[in-house]
Amino acid sequence: MPRVSDLLWVLSSFVLTALSHIFFSHGPDFTGGAYYIAFVMTYSLAVFILDKFKLLKDGEIKSIYFFLGSLILFAGYPLFENDHFRYLWEGKVFLQGLNPYLNAPNSPLLSHLVFEGKEFIGFKSLTSVYPPLGLLWMGLGGLIGSKGGLFLLMGLNALLVYFLFTRLLQWKVRPLHLALVFPYFQKEFIQSIHIDLLAFMFIFLFLTVRQSRAKMLLLIAMSYWVKILGILALPIVFFRDEKKGPLFWISAALVVLSLPLVFYFYIGDMTGPSAFGSKWVWMPGFYTILTRVMGVAGSSARAFSLMAFVVYLLFVLFHFRFKNKNELNFLYLVFLGVMFFSPVYNAWYAIWFLGLALLLRSNFGVLYGVFSCWGYIAWGNSSLIPLGEIMAHFFFPFCLWEVSFLSSRSARSIEQKISKISLQ
Repeated sequence: MPRVSDLLWVLSSFVLTALSHIFFSHGPDFTGGAYYIAFVMTYSLAVFILDKFKLLKDGEIKSIYFFLGSLILFAGYPLFENDHFRYLWEGKVFLQGLNPYLNAPNSPLLSHLVFEGKEFIGFKSLTSVYPPLGLLWMGLGGLIGSKGGLFLLMGLNALLVYFLFTRLLQWKVRPLHLALVFPYFQKEFIQSIHIDLLAFMFIFLFLTVRQSRAKMLLLIAMSYWVKILGILALPIVFFRDEKKGPLFWISAALVVLSLPLVFYFYIGDMTGPSAFGSKWVWMPGFYTILTRVMGVAGSSARAFSLMAFVVYLLFVLFHFRFKNKNELNFLYLVFLGVMFFSPVYNAWYAIWFLGLALLLRSNFGVLYGVFSCWGYIAWGNSSLIPLGEIMAHFFFPFCLWEVSFLSSRSARSIEQKISKISLQ
């Protein structure tokens, strides 16, 4: 007999697949975002009701139902996405020995490459923003083609999700929390094949598996070379109460400098990262307070957002070093701050704090991740973008309170949870 969690997984996959057909589009003008949000909110309410009546005692999904739901997703399309065309294209270019960091999709030097769906790549004049290991992962599918490559990476990401869920259950994740995030993982990582899941998995292993210092640095480096956010886990290694010799510090410096040096000496200036860093704005938190509420100009708001994040980060470092030396709390707070203070917050970025929120059994952290769906209000309801920005970041202050950034009482509660799952 299927359990409630099995049925929820299959039901969610069916609805997302149906939505992907109803609102099918290669972009850039998508519609139907409000319907997706309505589904996630209704689904979440149903999950809370089921939990209230103690019908979610076991959050485990039987493998047969997990893969059945994944197969249903294979029958649909990436919902509100065309990024997969760029992922697969850049991976193909990279593995064919060409340079996606210097040659944008519209480059004449790449005109001889045949790729179905190339016309759907957005911002064709911009070069790649993804580190080499990320491009290698994408290239596994890119060499097959747009359709076969999409299916391959959907399958690989489904395996990553299954592994993550299995490990989370070993660490006693709350069944309520796991059920709440089913639509998120299905939409962002199985349907849409975003690489943030792969990058996060290296950090997840770094945090939850006992490793030598060399292996810890390797896991951080691999995450960093998939998505640059992975480097933010490095301070944890620095602050551990272990004797560190010159070899460790040299190795750590090489990890930090490896990506910038490769880009500087072998790649040079890139239009993609420069445009992303200086111009792109999407569903921000602190940035929108500055621009929409206080009337600060966009260029100044970027600078103020960066300064605010630096202050926030220093506060988190002080809190970790002298008050609450817990690695999960520290990294969780860091990634929360990155998402709130960044001018760009795509829904799939939430995995960086959401995965840790699941480990910490943080109610508000999980809800923050679930509410990332509000970023899609722009598709079909552009006038409601300010509402989407508010709702997407609504739970940020509650997350800080919950992990005792403001409350010592909640700090003790979180510490007790962490000691029970023996992560240290």
